[in-house]
Amino acid sequence: MEDIKRNIRRIDREFIKTVKTEMVNCNRLEVETGTNGYHGGDTGHGGRALVRLSDASSTDMRCNILGDIEGSIETYEVHFSHVDFVEIVVGGDAEIETLIDSLEFVVKNLKEQIKNKGEWPKNIQ
Repeated sequence: MEDIKRNIRRIDREFIKTVKTEMVNCNRLEVETGTNGYHGGDTGHGGRALVRLSDASSTDMRCNILGDIEGSIETYEVHFSHVDFVEIVVGGDAEIETLIDSLEFVVKNLKEQIKNKGEWPKNIQ
């Protein structure tokens, strides 16, 4: 991990204090994350959290998205063969908690699979 930089991002009408750093290996992956904390309810109350991964150099990063385009009644699935960044924003106290829980699950299981040469984690049947 290199230097950690502080930033303030505006998401919707909310300001979020974030931290950003770069992970360096054969590639460079920039990560930025932050939250304005719990605000006592759903997205309308203003709680936000952000996770952003950016290709700083030589990162093979792809993305699949399924969702709605504002103003459209259609649902679209899009595959990007290369992306410069992926940013996830959630709104609401429960969403902030489940994002944190989900990221902890990701880290735990990826580390276990790396250790076991890609096999399913032992806690999965």
